[in-house]
Amino acid sequence: MKDKVKSGSISGEVIANTNKNTVTVLVSGLKSAPLYHKKYKVSKKYSVDCKKKHELGTIVEIISVRPISKSKKFKVLE
Repeated sequence: MKDKVKSGSISGEVIANTNKNTVTVLVSGLKSAPLYHKKYKVSKKYSVDCKKKHELGTIVEIISVRPISKSKKFKVLE
């Protein structure tokens, strides 16, 4: 059984953790074309604020917060 996830949170995979308090998270999903309903993959990278280091490939939950810097507008849920 799945754990309950807070509304508005997004799950994604950590693809970079080189910066001090920042990880890059890749969020991917499927969309459907309007006419023929063919499925295609879409993905987006987010710069996410986090206090502890996360290993590459870890699945994390992120949530939108007030802007922390120019590019960081998300935070990792603990």
